[in-house]
Amino acid sequence: MNVRLFLCGVYFLVCISLIKCTCLRDRARIVREMLRKKIFRSFKDSKVSMPYLCPFTEERDLFIIQERQKYMKSLTKWHCNFCGKDFYAENFLDKHFDNRHSEYVRKGNDSVCLADYCDIFRCEIIGGLLEPDYWDMALCLEDDMYELQQKCMDIIKECIPPTTSHNASRYIQDVFSNEICSFLDCRRYWEAPFPENTSIGTAAYIILSVILVFFLVLYYCIAYHYFYTDSFIDYQPMEYSRGERTYSNPTVSNINIRHRPNRYAQFTK
Repeated sequence: MNVRLFLCGVYFLVCISLIKCTCLRDRARIVREMLRKKIFRSFKDSKVSMPYLCPFTEERDLFIIQERQKYMKSLTKWHCNFCGKDFYAENFLDKHFDNRHSEYVRKGNDSVCLADYCDIFRCEIIGGLLEPDYWDMALCLEDDMYELQQKCMDIIKECIPPTTSHNASRYIQDVFSNEICSFLDCRRYWEAPFPENTSIGTAAYIILSVILVFFLVLYYCIAYHYFYTDSFIDYQPMEYSRGERTYSNPTVSNINIRHRPNRYAQFTK
């Protein structure tokens, strides 16, 4: 009997750990990036510290320890500060963290999976994971959106300390509302905000591709004119004098000039 209870307890703990680790990294990254670009900046500008009770506090982020050990060396190289390995993309580095450094996932009842807030941060829309069709927009219910708006506003209240001045509190609320909560209605929910920082790698590849195509076209144009036209062959310059055409001899000696055969020579003999 005791053995059965022990096995049941172990099974229960394993299930809890598995449930706890089902936080989706890609969606959590979307929420984290939006917080860093939009929300954290407003706290910094207002000189207000985000309280620990706020679920968006960095110290409560489930993956914050691993995130702080990421280093982007170049556009296509990510470095793991735990073991020194390099990876071609951030996704591969995340998989490496799951396989080799899972012990650095934050533990505790106060840890937060940011992916749990994808409903108010619209992760599928922001990340381009979902392309809405006509029925998605037509079947949108304002009552559901209203509940999301209320959830969003309640989180704002949790994240602003009660000792914050009125102006600072108002500023943070406006930023949070304009950047996050205002999109939670059937009219704006499907809008994908224009990316402020377009991927540098993509832009660089586009610019290099355009330059490469330009030089290839230029090269082939020059090659065509050189091999298939007379543009690069020396010729006798033509001079005009009193309405009569005269040809001047070339000043450069030892020049081989091509002469076209006379097609009508056989008829004039």
